[in-house]
Amino acid sequence: MDRSTEDLGVLYEVVISSEWDAADVTPTTADRKDRLEADAASNVPYPWIAKLLFPILWIYSWISWRLSEGIAKLSIPDTWVAFLSSGIPWRLTVSPFTETGTTNICVLAAVITEDSVEIRHSTDEFATSREKFSLRRNQYPMLRQVVWSADGSCMALADSSGDLTLYDRLNADSRTLKVSKPWLESSRLLRQRVISNLLWLESSSGDEGVMLCYADATCTFLGKNDEGMLAESWKVNCRTTLPRLMKGISSAAYARNQNIIVVASTICTRVDEDLNNPWFAGLSLWMVADEAPFLRPVNDDNMNEAQRARGLYKRFAKAADGAIKMAFNEDETELVTLFLSGAVAVWQVSFRCIKLRRIWTVDELPRYSQTTRSPGKARARTDFRHPDFPVDVQWWSNTAIILCQAGGAVSLLDITGRELVNISHGSFEQFSPGCLITPNLAEKFLILEQNSTGKNWQRNVSVEEASMTGDDIGLLSEDDDNAAVSAITEVLQSFGMANDKPVKALQKKKVGNSYRLNCFQTASPQEMFTRKLAEEQYGEALVLAERFHLDTDLVYQKRWMKSKVTKISITDFLCKVTNAAWVLRECLTRVPDNPDVARELLMVGLRLTDFTSISRLNDNGTSGGGGDGFHPSDSGDLQLTLDASTLTPEQHAMIGHRRQLLRFENILSTYEQILGGGEKAVRYFLAEEYTEMRRKPPLGIALQYAHKCKPLELHTLRYLHHAELADYWLDILSGFPETCPPEGYQFLVPSILNGEVLDTQHAAPRVLDWCWKGSFSDVSDQESLAVKENLEALQATLTYRGKLTAEKLQRWAENRIREIEHNCGLIENAKQMLQVATAKQVEGLDGLRDELDTLSALVFDGGQTSLSLFDLRLLSNRQILELLDDKKNFPAAFRSRMLPFLRRCERKQPGTQHQLLDEYLSKLSTDPQETLDKCLKVFQQSLPGLPEPAIPSPGEAVELAIKCILGCPRTDQLDQMKAILQCLPSRESMPNGDAAMFQKVTRIQDLIMCVEFAEQFGVQLSVKNLRDVQANETLVVEFVSHILQVAAQKVPGFTELEWRDIYGRYVKICKRVFLSISDATVVQLFTSALLSAGKNQYIDLAAKFFPIQPTSAPSIIPRAIPGDSGWIVHNRLSTDISSKQLLSAAKEYFINADNWKDPKIKLAEKCLELESSLKTAAGTGKLESGLVDALKVLHALGVDASPLDLWTSEDRFKFVQQVLDVKVEAYRHPDRLRELSKMLDLKDLNRVTEAVAEKAFERRDYGFCRDLCETLIEEKRSSSWELCMKLAAAEDFTDIAFKENMLLVAVANCPDDNLTDLAKLRNRISLQRIRSTQQFSPKLDASVEPIAKLILDPCCSSVHPSSSTKTQPLAKTEKRLELLSAISDPIRGSGLEVLVDGEHRSGSSAFIDGVLVDTALSYLDVDVGLSLASLGALTVKSTAEKFFDAVPPTAIIARLAAYFYGLEVVLRESPDSIENALNLSCHDLLARAPRVSTKNTTTVQLLDLFSKYAQTFSSRKASATGTTSVTSVHLKRPPPSTPSAATSAATVVTSIRSLLKGVDEKKFHANAEYRKSFLLRAAATRDPTFLHRIVDAAEEHGVDGWEVVAANIKFLFTTSGMSVTEVETFLGVIPDLIARLKARRVDFISFSGLQIQSHMTKADIDMLVAYSDFLTDIKKT
Repeated sequence: MDRSTEDLGVLYEVVISSEWDAADVTPTTADRKDRLEADAASNVPYPWIAKLLFPILWIYSWISWRLSEGIAKLSIPDTWVAFLSSGIPWRLTVSPFTETGTTNICVLAAVITEDSVEIRHSTDEFATSREKFSLRRNQYPMLRQVVWSADGSCMALADSSGDLTLYDRLNADSRTLKVSKPWLESSRLLRQRVISNLLWLESSSGDEGVMLCYADATCTFLGKNDEGMLAESWKVNCRTTLPRLMKGISSAAYARNQNIIVVASTICTRVDEDLNNPWFAGLSLWMVADEAPFLRPVNDDNMNEAQRARGLYKRFAKAADGAIKMAFNEDETELVTLFLSGAVAVWQVSFRCIKLRRIWTVDELPRYSQTTRSPGKARARTDFRHPDFPVDVQWWSNTAIILCQAGGAVSLLDITGRELVNISHGSFEQFSPGCLITPNLAEKFLILEQNSTGKNWQRNVSVEEASMTGDDIGLLSEDDDNAAVSAITEVLQSFGMANDKPVKALQKKKVGNSYRLNCFQTASPQEMFTRKLAEEQYGEALVLAERFHLDTDLVYQKRWMKSKVTKISITDFLCKVTNAAWVLRECLTRVPDNPDVARELLMVGLRLTDFTSISRLNDNGTSGGGGDGFHPSDSGDLQLTLDASTLTPEQHAMIGHRRQLLRFENILSTYEQILGGGEKAVRYFLAEEYTEMRRKPPLGIALQYAHKCKPLELHTLRYLHHAELADYWLDILSGFPETCPPEGYQFLVPSILNGEVLDTQHAAPRVLDWCWKGSFSDVSDQESLAVKENLEALQATLTYRGKLTAEKLQRWAENRIREIEHNCGLIENAKQMLQVATAKQVEGLDGLRDELDTLSALVFDGGQTSLSLFDLRLLSNRQILELLDDKKNFPAAFRSRMLPFLRRCERKQPGTQHQLLDEYLSKLSTDPQETLDKCLKVFQQSLPGLPEPAIPSPGEAVELAIKCILGCPRTDQLDQMKAILQCLPSRESMPNGDAAMFQKVTRIQDLIMCVEFAEQFGVQLSVKNLRDVQANETLVVEFVSHILQVAAQKVPGFTELEWRDIYGRYVKICKRVFLSISDATVVQLFTSALLSAGKNQYIDLAAKFFPIQPTSAPSIIPRAIPGDSGWIVHNRLSTDISSKQLLSAAKEYFINADNWKDPKIKLAEKCLELESSLKTAAGTGKLESGLVDALKVLHALGVDASPLDLWTSEDRFKFVQQVLDVKVEAYRHPDRLRELSKMLDLKDLNRVTEAVAEKAFERRDYGFCRDLCETLIEEKRSSSWELCMKLAAAEDFTDIAFKENMLLVAVANCPDDNLTDLAKLRNRISLQRIRSTQQFSPKLDASVEPIAKLILDPCCSSVHPSSSTKTQPLAKTEKRLELLSAISDPIRGSGLEVLVDGEHRSGSSAFIDGVLVDTALSYLDVDVGLSLASLGALTVKSTAEKFFDAVPPTAIIARLAAYFYGLEVVLRESPDSIENALNLSCHDLLARAPRVSTKNTTTVQLLDLFSKYAQTFSSRKASATGTTSVTSVHLKRPPPSTPSAATSAATVVTSIRSLLKGVDEKKFHANAEYRKSFLLRAAATRDPTFLHRIVDAAEEHGVDGWEVVAANIKFLFTTSGMSVTEVETFLGVIPDLIARLKARRVDFISFSGLQIQSHMTKADIDMLVAYSDFLTDIKKT
């Protein structure tokens, strides 16, 4: 620092770099004790051990604590420990370094908080955190030590626990090192945990290391190991090295350039001015070596003197003082020390010795506590809690130090003299107590303070706060503190600027419990001035400006900009600014919130632009008046002193500004009048509204008031600015919102009188200023041009500009009404506007009034809220009439809305009312969705005698009524039609009426009568449809027939008397309505309906109309009954027609019968009986009678044939064949079969003989078959050669001679293709003549069929636990071998007869295989070995797949299939080792089969099947628990009575009756929802085998299998009552079903959320955990 700056003192400022809001987390003594005890307790593995060893450990700890306390008290002062504990918990350290590649010196600051390390950079003034590392919370954070490396790349942090954490800033890495502690881990003594200092060392070879100095005089070195990492390498005990001189280490300082360390030891006495030996102050000099021991003392004469002076008492006396802070200066030649007693000493340090330069006791240090008024009780200055006690010291320069005192005062002191002098002229900076400071960093240092009391942040003033005159004290806040008044006065006196007025201190914003990082730095006057302005410290800025000749306008401008605009601020700030252009700009832009202040501000601008000021403008455009030149002009003749043609650009601008100010003042006066003037104007004045008005011309203001719906303000504006608004008044009125009621601004609407628009009152025009007069009126300025352009742009958007006339007002009123209705839809407002216009004598609005009335009725009464006038014009009258309709209350709507509308239309155009009614009623009547109720209401409004009927003309009423009735398509409007006819005028009321008109009404009545007749029997028909039917004869017949058919089918039916009445009405209707039907047709239709009714009495009733012979006539004989209402039979039907009707009825009854027992068969017989009794009957019903008899015969022979099948069959011979198949002995009665053939109308009777012979051959009745064959041969039936051939080939038929005759017949009649077979057969018969017939008797030979030995398979013993694993009982084995010997070879086993469907058959290989599969399936649960033996006898081994696919995939089935296919593979590839293969165990066979290598396609397929079932068996076996065997999950079905009664595999799986008890089978197959619900309920089972069968049955019937499994899962976890173990065991045996859920996991998760989880609210925790694990397994798939 140069000398000139020091003469003036150090100018500095304190800048806040950063702030933190943090709670004080420093634990109390009780908390620490509890935490240590909790940690100790948590390390004990078992609580009972802690209870047992606690007394012993407590005694041991107490003895150790007493010994450690006694030793520590001798070396470590209690005051020092308390001093360290009283510090703030945060730490601060800095590291200046040079950036790579540059010469710039940067500074890194590390702020250590409770749980993190924040690294900040000097490039942004330490404002932001560049890097941040997490930090473990420490029990004693105030004891942490931190140090930077020389290059700033690493940082070391040691906490109270002794752990050292290294932070690599370049690699963003941290590492914690465990260092051996010199104290016991269990010790709770804080003094033993103190790390007095932490140093980062550099050796001469360039190696780096860290040294930890502990309070017990132990130094630990950490150097780099072979891997380049820091590790503990050596430990030095300074007390052992210098036992007489060293006690505990209180501090240490490292001189990097000299490679020496100054270690401060505690001493027994307090230092004073008589100190002459550094050893007596506890200072020792040590040299850092490159190898162990790394620390070596430097011996000199002072050390020897100290050793001689130290006696026994001083060696064992308690320590009382010591250097607690030490710091080298920048040159490392001087050392400043701060002692525990408060003394500050400066030492001169060299490589060999330390010499005292000067020492100051605590009483000689500066005292600031009287100024700061520190709270609390009075303490001695030697107490570290006293505000003036020094707590830290650092170097500011080689001649000055930084002293930080306990009260938070930080000052710069000069050490060149005997006394410490404040180089900032007595000023100091006040921070919070306990703050931390750093060394000088290029004319700055950092301060970290904590506000732990929750009070306001407060610091004392410095030179920049004190450098102000007495006149500017008023700029300070009234809430400032008076704590530093004396200090400020002292500083002001040092600058020669003080007076007798008081000075107040400044306060900063209250933050609360927080931390703050401050930067104390020097500054130039300009920098301080700029910063004071930014901080709004205007008084200090003004003092600096006056002291250092800076621009004071900046202060007044900034103060003006930040202050509220008042008359005082205008006078004190604005008027003191010398820049007239800036002042004028503020007058034009700033708007106060008070009209008087606004006028005063405008007057300032007007005074600045008065005539005198403009005339005195020079070429530079500045006014010479300055702050005191604002005076109004009093010149008389203005043009004589200023020529408008010679104005400069600056004068042009000033004239434009004056015009703008005058316009602002005019608007202000107008605004005041609008607000009410006087106090009201002051009360309701709004700066924002006034600012908005200033930007617009009067026309724009008027439009704005209209938009905001302010008619009174608009009235005042028109009164004051009539000339500007008169030509645009209608556009202004159009600006009112359409939602605003016109009654509110009706007084603004002009009135018309005698065809002329009346004018309104207005104020007198304002007096023009000189800038608008004379030659100045032609002067154009930028502001006036802008206003003019805005006004012209606004005028261009208006529609009604120009002089106001009556025609223009009329056009505006009509458009306004339509705009109101169109834009907002408020019809009431449109009507109000119409009333206002009418009151103002505006004409030509009658048509618009009618439209509004119609629209009002549509909107408010008709509910057409979206309709507008524009839409109304697009609608026709008919559409409007339909919209006026009301479905809920049509009579009221017709009277109040529709009828007035019709009359208005009639007035406009005669005839419109009838036309609209005709169209409207026609649409209503023809609409199938509408009834005739509305039409009825209209005709009721038109009854004769009403004053104003809706339809005034009776003829028009009749015409409209007929149209409505005939056009109605509905069938439920007969009552309404009758009511409409009653509303019409009668013939008596109109004797002169038109006869044709009444004839039409009569026809309509007849049609209604016919419709009623049809409705009596449930036939719905409208009059309109009946009219259409009436025109077509075919439709008439169909309609009448349909009515009669319905009447005949009606339940419970009619009596004879009722039928007589029905018949009479029927005939009457046919005469009046259906004129095209003849009398015969009428009777024919009636009898046809009676015959088809299906009732005996109706058939007897129909017989009245048939020509029946008297001998066979029914009991009821038709006779004529006189009278119109009686039973009248016009004509009986002819015989042909009667016969046709009876046969047709008999045929229908026969076809529709279900069987021979159906009652319809008897009805058919009765019809046939009547047909046979007709006169001159031709007997045409023989076929029908024969079929009825055949139906009974078939039933007697055991065949229940369907009548429909019997009638429609093209070949009825099949029924004869069915008799032969069903009845065993039927073939022995061929005559009876021939009689049946005649009944069936079969022509070829020999065909029956052939069928009988075939059946006799099948029954092996060769004798009877031989007789029939002879008969056929005699009749020369060539088609019998096949039977002859079969009989000749029969082995049991021994008549060889007859066989040869049969062969001759066959050869003579067979096709050529069969000759070869017949020749072979003849050779064989010839051979039989020679040899005797040998009967083959099969023997059991197990070696011929290797698969027979499968019965010895040990895997089958799982079903019979008592059986041996190697062999089976002999009896059972023989039984199986006998079965195999009978069925393994269909050729050799030809003697086997299997009973199938009650019939003995010996079929082909496919048939035998089917029997084997059924046998294996039936005996699966009874005898697994027999099932396997049946499979082994299959001729086609692939047929076994049907078996395994049909049964549920259980573990035993998978094992059986794997063993079966494995043995097939081994036997096919190694046929010579059959015995070895059969002796293989199941495990060995399953392991051997996959190793077979073959290219045979069949073997490869078997291998694939083996792999499939082997894998399934392995997975099922793995999923089973130890207590669950395969047998436990096997099907348990009772064995069938006989093998032939077994059902097929598909039937076993899908038999719903056997699976689901209580199921309704018909409903199950017909209703899908019932089927799905029943299957899901059946899924609630604990049997996994049954669950498999349910799943298979569900999939067969269209239900997803996963849904059944999901329902079972819901049952297991909710209502099954099973334990968690049982549920898990059950899930383990159904992995294939669980796989289905995993395949549909999305659907199952959705099902779980809706159906399962909602029912598990009361489940125990184990079940919830089990289901959670199960659901997690499903989701992870």
